[in-house]
Amino acid sequence: MMNEVFAYLLIFLFVALLTDFLRRQALSVGLMDYPSSRKRHQRPVPPVGGEAIFIGCLISVLALGVPIAHVAGLFAIGAIIVLTGALDDYYNFSPLSRLLAQISAALATALLGGATVEQLGAIAPGGQIFYLHAFAVPFTVLGIVGVINAFNMVDGMDGLSGSLALVALLALALVAQAGQAPMILAMVLVMASGIAAFLTLNLRSPWRWRASVFLGDAGSTFIGFALSWFIIRLSQEPISAMSPVTGLWFLTIPLFDVLYALGRRILSGSSPFHADRQHLHHFFLRVGFSVSQTLGLILAFAISGAAIGTAGEFLDIPDRTMLIAFCGLFVLYCLTMTLAWRAYPRIRRRLVRRRRHGGASTTLPVMARARTNRIRELPH
Repeated sequence: MMNEVFAYLLIFLFVALLTDFLRRQALSVGLMDYPSSRKRHQRPVPPVGGEAIFIGCLISVLALGVPIAHVAGLFAIGAIIVLTGALDDYYNFSPLSRLLAQISAALATALLGGATVEQLGAIAPGGQIFYLHAFAVPFTVLGIVGVINAFNMVDGMDGLSGSLALVALLALALVAQAGQAPMILAMVLVMASGIAAFLTLNLRSPWRWRASVFLGDAGSTFIGFALSWFIIRLSQEPISAMSPVTGLWFLTIPLFDVLYALGRRILSGSSPFHADRQHLHHFFLRVGFSVSQTLGLILAFAISGAAIGTAGEFLDIPDRTMLIAFCGLFVLYCLTMTLAWRAYPRIRRRLVRRRRHGGASTTLPVMARARTNRIRELPH
């Protein structure tokens, strides 16, 4: 046990050093994420966290002795995802180009990568397993692309996407351990160690008020792809360590955020690919919570979702019940967010009035008092 802990600590250190090395190289060649009207960080930041996580995890998995056959699907197709994301970080591809690349990677995963959703668990009437049959490949593509974009969209604030991924990976590690899937467990723990190492340079702290490195599109899309790959492998034959419904609970916040955003944009007549600043973390920031407070609140929700999914799996709660609960919670989320954004103008006016009169809000955190501080609290 101590040897395994030591190995993952070495992986953590290796990825942290690799991330810092790539960050310095990016600074020298000018590979930077520059501030814009949609990105409010103050200074250019290297978006190379994804490349560091991918390279570090690949080398670490092979060093642990995981057979090539077990990692080929994840890392071969993951390399395409990372390369596409890295080029997008540099050249800024159109949304359609990114989507086509993601669909191609997801299709390759379903047909060649050893991760296809054949069944959705015992959600059919009468508690029978619901098999997809001819719809297995299309559903797999839709699911993988959905998770990839969920983590890409939620990557709008320092530490958020990586922290949400870490929560999901730790829950998957518990399932893999209980389901006696040692190869998947090793890959999940390597990925968790790599992301934790990245977060040491991405999270804000008392001695660093802004991120030193971003995930970039390469990182957020690879993390989404890797999580979908792990969930499919653990929920389908021959492993079947958990129900596919349990995987939904592990990704509660990213899935809720992307589905609500897409639905809101379509209903408002906007393009579903049109980026905006009305995600969950944007609301918390706009009403006065700091970046750290916002991260803490969202992580509390994510941990709760993962805990519910894990409890449902280990307590053998029927898949149908867990799916209904998940859908009911999503409806509640949509209603809450809709009402919250409608009330936002009134909340903001109250905060502005209290600031003008020198009073402090007793119900909400005080908004930053200087322009510099306000900029620091905005997501990247």
